[in-house]
Amino acid sequence: MTDDEEYDRNCVCRDLESITKVGIDTDGEFKYILMKVKCSNKKHELPSVVIVRGYKRHNNHTDIFNEVNEELQPLCGDEVLGGGIITHDSNSKTINIFGKSDTYGEANHAATARLIREAYPDYKVTFNNK
Repeated sequence: MTDDEEYDRNCVCRDLESITKVGIDTDGEFKYILMKVKCSNKKHELPSVVIVRGYKRHNNHTDIFNEVNEELQPLCGDEVLGGGIITHDSNSKTINIFGKSDTYGEANHAATARLIREAYPDYKVTFNNK
């Protein structure tokens, strides 16, 4: 058995391991989605990861999903867990998460905040579910 065959049989997906968990713009207010990305190989122990994506260039949450889904092919990124709005101020090192998506509903802002805190450990990250 080759190393690749052993890897495919007994471990996490290399593609999922390499995905950046948080991809957001550096400053401003913008929409974001919380999304589950799945591995198409059902044999892998880690069948999915949750990621955050938010960009000023998109006016709606669906456009973000479409961009991410296209970027991550051939992985399956077909489960949006919700959306909201992020305000990011890199000068004061603050990120606030709030709101909801009209299309996908409100994301779990606490889960989003946890992922962002991992990516931005020196930031103050807050969320509001109101």
